[in-house]
Amino acid sequence: MILGNINQKEIKDILSPESEAMNKMIDERLEAINTCKSKKCKYFYICNGGCPYYSFITSNGENLKESDYLCKGKTLIYKYLNDVVRILKNQNS
Repeated sequence: MILGNINQKEIKDILSPESEAMNKMIDERLEAINTCKSKKCKYFYICNGGCPYYSFITSNGENLKESDYLCKGKTLIYKYLNDVVRILKNQNS
């Protein structure tokens, strides 16, 4: 994920809201988050749309809008943990 060259620009300019590369990265992450929300993922509150790095890997280094390739596995883990917590809660009631 290249946003700029610190030999050519100051870091504050590279990370600035006026930076085209930064705006593209933010837009792509928002797209990933909105996709997750539109699927009504019940675990969105935990992962917030997944890890940008894994999205980058999933897209072969093209963008950050792809689903985190670990999403399905994480969903299984979250569901399992949710079931365990529910069972433990019921045992203590």
